[in-house]
Amino acid sequence: MKYLSLFLSVLDKTRFNLALFLLFLTLISANSYNAFLHYNFPISQDGRDYFEMARGNYNVEKIHRYRAIIPLTVELISIPISKVYKHIWPYRAEDAWPLRFGFFIINTMIMAISSLFLFLICKSYGTGFFPALITTIMIISCRFTTYFAGLTLTDSLYYFMIIIMMYGLKKRNTWMISLAIIIGPLSKESFFLFYPLIFFFGSIGKFKQFMLYVFAILLLGATHYLIDNQVSHSLYSSVAIAADHLSNIKYTFSRLFSIKGFFEVFSVLGLNFIVLFMGFLGGKQKINLWLQYVDLPLVILFLLILIHMFLSSDIARMLFFAAPFWAVFLALILEYHPSFLFFSQFTSVTVK
Repeated sequence: MKYLSLFLSVLDKTRFNLALFLLFLTLISANSYNAFLHYNFPISQDGRDYFEMARGNYNVEKIHRYRAIIPLTVELISIPISKVYKHIWPYRAEDAWPLRFGFFIINTMIMAISSLFLFLICKSYGTGFFPALITTIMIISCRFTTYFAGLTLTDSLYYFMIIIMMYGLKKRNTWMISLAIIIGPLSKESFFLFYPLIFFFGSIGKFKQFMLYVFAILLLGATHYLIDNQVSHSLYSSVAIAADHLSNIKYTFSRLFSIKGFFEVFSVLGLNFIVLFMGFLGGKQKINLWLQYVDLPLVILFLLILIHMFLSSDIARMLFFAAPFWAVFLALILEYHPSFLFFSQFTSVTVK
C-alpha cells in the first residue's frame, strides 16, 4: 500500500504538471506563431546565423557558431518536416520554411518547459497556486518569450538552463544542477558567470562539482575545436570572443542611462512592472511581508545578469534572462503584499 500510494502521488503530480505544460505550450505557441509566420528574420544577424547553422553552414559570426545544439536539432527534425510540409503549405515549399518551422517547434517546447519550471520555482518560494500561475503567465506575455519561441534563435536553451539552475539550487536537485553545469556553456559561453553561484549554493559536493566543471569545459573546448576545424578558423578566434565583449561595457553603461535605455528596461516586463512598483509601496513593514522570502541566490542571480548585460550591450534581452528573479518577486508581491489581498480567496487552492 505504501508503494501504491507513492505511485499514485507521483502520477497525480505528473498529470498536474503535464496539464500546466500544455497550458503554457498553448499560450506560447499562439503568440509565437505570428512571429514565426510574419517576422522577417533575415534582418537579424542572430537569426541569419543560426538559420545558416541549421543548414549545416557554421561559417558565421564567431560569437554564434558554437551554440550548435538547437541548430543541429532543427537540422535533424527538418528532414521529416520537409516531407510533409510541402503537402500542407505548398506555397511555402522552399527549404527555408521547414527549417524555420523546426526552430518554432523546438523553441516553443523549450519555452513551455521553462515556464513550467518557472511556476515550480515560484511555488518553492512559498507562493500559492494562483499567484505562481498568474506570474508565470505574466512572464509568458512578455515580448521576449514570443521572440525566443517564434524566431530562428537559440536563446530559449540558455533561458532554460538559467531556470533549471535556479530550480536545482532552491530544491537541492543535483540532476538539474548537473545538467545546467554541463549544457549551460554550450547554450551560451557566458553561462560560466553562474558557476560561482552554483559552487557556493549548490547541493553537489565540491569535488563532484569540480569534476563536472572540468567535463563541461572539455566538452565546450571539443565543440569549439570541431567547429573551428570545419570552418578553418584557429582556436584564437574562440578565445577572442571574451575580449570582444569587454569593449561593450562603456557603450552599455552610456546607453542604459538614456531615454532609450529607460524604455529598453521597461520593455522587459512592460506593464507588469506596475505590480513590481506596487510591491514597494506601503512602507517597510508591508514591503517586508514579501521581501523576507527572497534569498541570497536570487539576488546574486540578478547581479550576475547585470554583469552579463554590460558585457553584451543588449540591455532588454539580457535582463529578461533574469526571469526567475522577476517571477519570484512578482509572485511574492501577489501573495503577500496587502495591495493584493483579493488573492487570498484563491490561497485555499494548493498543489503539493
